[in-house]
Amino acid sequence: MLCLTDACNTKGVWGKGVAAALKNYSPSAFEYYHHHCTHCKDPTRSLNEHQQALVGTCLLIEPYSHGFSNTQHLYRPPSPGHKDNRTYPKPTTSEEEKRFWIACLYTSNNYGRKVDPPESVLKATASALDHLDRKIDFYEEILERKTGSLDRAKRHSNMIDETGSSFVSEALVNSLEEEVERAEIGRCYAVKINSGLFGVPWEKTKDVLMTGKVDMVVVSPPDGETKATVQGQGVEY
Repeated sequence: MLCLTDACNTKGVWGKGVAAALKNYSPSAFEYYHHHCTHCKDPTRSLNEHQQALVGTCLLIEPYSHGFSNTQHLYRPPSPGHKDNRTYPKPTTSEEEKRFWIACLYTSNNYGRKVDPPESVLKATASALDHLDRKIDFYEEILERKTGSLDRAKRHSNMIDETGSSFVSEALVNSLEEEVERAEIGRCYAVKINSGLFGVPWEKTKDVLMTGKVDMVVVSPPDGETKATVQGQGVEY
């Protein structure tokens, strides 16, 4: 597994650049992101307040559950009285989409001519990376527990119970193996975030990444074979 990382606005728009490519590649992930941006769980907050609160956070979209497929508890229809009365289907997840996580760093409240000032974008980037790091730690704890369960299941699968059957079924072992695969995030990959549509000089964002805890591999879109040559504390480019 690997984690595709991009800087996003909070308006639910993946219109250009890498975001547009992600939208085309994983429409279901876009539906997940759009829903997260445009539906507020707190009835005391307006939509604008909800979106402003997202700045500086990270939305981590799991593989196997891009959109709302296979995780029914994550799907929430529009709240009663909400102006948006559309129905939201639960899109399916293709086999290709199941290969990666997507980390949406909310580094600007808006986009285009209304994009946040560079200083605000950089501050939000540092906060969002910290949020991503805490989420990665959480999933690593889950991975450790699931790996332990898988190891125990494999050991017991060789045992025979009083009926002559395996103590643990092959189906259970296969299911746990899939759970372990799903819980592993792997390396985070990104392009030179903030430097395109958000208009922040790359060197400034790189400084933020260098002081962060997230291991990030920064690649150049025109050359998909660009390899890391220099390592920093939080970025490899």
